[in-house]
Order: sequence, then structure tokens, then C-alpha cells
Amino acid sequence: MLKSTFFSLCCFLFFVSCQPQTHLVKSDSKSQEIKVLEAEDASVSELIAPYKKDMAKEMNTVIGETAKMLTKGQPESTLGNWAADLSHQKCEGYLDRKIDFAVLNYGGLRITSIPKGPVTKGKIFELMPFDNLLVVIEMKGSELRALFNLIAVKGGWPMSKHIEMTAHRNKAVDLKINGQEVENDKIYSFATNDYIANGGDKCTFLKDKKQIPTGVLLRDAMLEYVEEQTKAGKKLDANLSKRIFVLK
Repeated sequence: MLKSTFFSLCCFLFFVSCQPQTHLVKSDSKSQEIKVLEAEDASVSELIAPYKKDMAKEMNTVIGETAKMLTKGQPESTLGNWAADLSHQKCEGYLDRKIDFAVLNYGGLRITSIPKGPVTKGKIFELMPFDNLLVVIEMKGSELRALFNLIAVKGGWPMSKHIEMTAHRNKAVDLKINGQEVENDKIYSFATNDYIANGGDKCTFLKDKKQIPTGVLLRDAMLEYVEEQTKAGKKLDANLSKRIFVLK
């Protein structure tokens, strides 16, 4: 965890150092302030200089290949399906238990597509730049309605293949989990990121629900999944599978 956080910080410094810097200064002390700011920039550049070459090499390392372009969209998308399905699979592996489904927020995926062809480590960092942890939430079926109603209001979020639902007038209808109608008193478990689990993106109704941590960053889970698929001789792929239908 500490190693991953340090690596993320190095990536941040690397990308920031590559950006043009604009400074606003007061006219009465312009020369002095410019010297101070230039010294600060030089200090940052000097700090990260030993890491830049290695970091660029690391980010450009090819770790997998896509069978086709995976794109982000609503109500359902190939990139969203891919991310949600791997989150479910990796969570089950980390916790060594069955999980009913996975849900991710649409805004959590930060790029619009992964092109067909080689996939670098840097591309996964672009897709998931935040240090969000993968967690499992447990709650009653009667409480799940709030989550899926929100997904309907939002126009669709990435959901794993275990979900079928219709969004109608900002409500979730015909909701099924693993092909079965939702049972109000049954306890369901689902994988998501800790941002959502802690109430982010208007999911305040999840804040008091039981959380089971994996201790693994979602980005790291993605990297592991890509490398596992590559070792198995598989390309990254996903299809639309009618997980959510929007009824006007």
C-alpha cells in the first residue's frame, strides 16, 4: 500500500513537472518573486530528475492488449462493463468469498476509451488515477433500491454482468440480481470503490453500511487483472449485454 502510494506520488510529480508553469506576480516586487518561483521550480525538477527516466520507462511498459477499442458511455458501455466485471472477479479472489455484483461510478473512469492494441501501464493510470480502494458493502435487498434508483437518475453506471435493470422515469424497475428478483430481507454484497462506499457521488445512503475492505487499490486490481489475462494468452475484451435498459 505504501509502495503504491509512493509510486503514485512519483507519477504525479513526473506529470506535473512536464506541464508549463504560469506564475502571477505583483508588479512592485516582480523581479524578486520571479526569482523565488524559479528557484522553487528548479528545486522540484531537481527532486524528481533521478526518477523521470525510470518513470517514463515504467509508464510506457506494455502489459496487455485489447481485442477492440473499449469505450466509455451511458447507459452501458464496453469500458464500463470491463471495469465492473474485473472488480467483481478480483474482489472475490481477494476475500475468498462469493459476491453478488459490482458497481462503479461513471465519473470514476477518467478516460473515454482504451484503443485497440497494446495497453501500457500508463494507460491504466490514466483510466484510474485516484488511490481509491476496492471494498465490499453488505446491505439488505430493500435498501438496494436507493442505489439503483440513483443509477437510473444518473443515466447508467458501470455494473457487472450479474445485474439486469430498466431505468424508467428516474426509477429502477424490473431489477434482477443473478437472474432473480431482489428479496427485501436478503443480505446482498457488492464490490465498489471506497469513494462511493463512503458517500461520494450522492451515495450518502451507503455511509452507514457494513464495509469489508480488501486493502487493494482499484487501480492495482486492474493492473493485476491485465497482467493475468496477458499471461493466460487472452486479450482484454468486453461486450454490451443489456445490463441496463432505459425506457423513455
